[in-house]
Amino acid sequence: MPFAPGPKAFIVTQGEAGRLLGVALLAHLRAAGISSQMEYGARSLGKQMKAADRARARYALIIGEDEAAAGVVQFKSLADHWQHSVPLAEAADWLSGNRTV
Repeated sequence: MPFAPGPKAFIVTQGEAGRLLGVALLAHLRAAGISSQMEYGARSLGKQMKAADRARARYALIIGEDEAAAGVVQFKSLADHWQHSVPLAEAADWLSGNRTV
């Protein structure tokens, strides 16, 4: 029996501003029907990325202090490791396939 797919998005944060925006983004994605997870504890970026990989997430959405200040989120594909910056307001549309990078 194949493994069940993981969430479409796993939110990875750094710093207080990144964490606060990450929690808000998580609620927004879930309200839009997009499967998503995040860790709420203060863990290193590397440990959060490993958790995203273990969860079998398709994308890691990275929000640090710089991203929070700029109003963007870094999308990282966990399958082929490309990374691209997307405006925070477009994250749900992008994950739904309504926008392209």
